[in-house]
Amino acid sequence: MITFEKTTQSFLLSGKNYSYAMYVNRMGLLQNLHYGAKIEDSDLAYLARVIGEENVPAAEDINKDLAYNRLPSECGFYGHGDYREPTVLTVRNDGAAMSRLRYKEHKIYSGVPDKNGNMPCARAVNSATGESAAKTLAVTLKDDSSAAEITLYY
Repeated sequence: MITFEKTTQSFLLSGKNYSYAMYVNRMGLLQNLHYGAKIEDSDLAYLARVIGEENVPAAEDINKDLAYNRLPSECGFYGHGDYREPTVLTVRNDGAAMSRLRYKEHKIYSGVPDKNGNMPCARAVNSATGESAAKTLAVTLKDDSSAAEITLYY
C-alpha cells in the first residue's frame, strides 16, 4: 500500500510487516524517515517533525550547505555539502558536476509502469482478475543547476 500525506508531504509504503516512510522537507529535498517495523499514517507528522526537520538547516544559516551531510537523504547529490557517495552524478556541458536534487512531482501507478530498460521487478497479480495488485510510487527530482531530472521508483 502506498499513501501520500499532503500536509506533511510524506509518503508511506507499507507491506504486511514493514513500513518505508519518506518526506519532502522544507528545502524541497526527499528525505528518509523510517524503514522497519510497521507504522501508521498518523506517525508521519511526528517523524517529519522529530527526525526530519531537526536536521534541516535554517534558511538564514550561512553554512547551510554543510548540513546536507547529516540529512538522511533518499537521493544523495554531489558538490553541495553532501560528502557521502552520491546516488547519481551528472556532468553538465560546462564540465561542472555539482547538483542539488529537489522534489518536482510524484505519481502513484496501479501496477508497474511499463518502461523500456526497467530493472526486473516482482509483480503481484490478483489470481481472480489477472490484474496487477501492486502499486508503484514514482518520485521525480530536478537538479537546481541544470535541466537534469531523475525519477525514483518504489
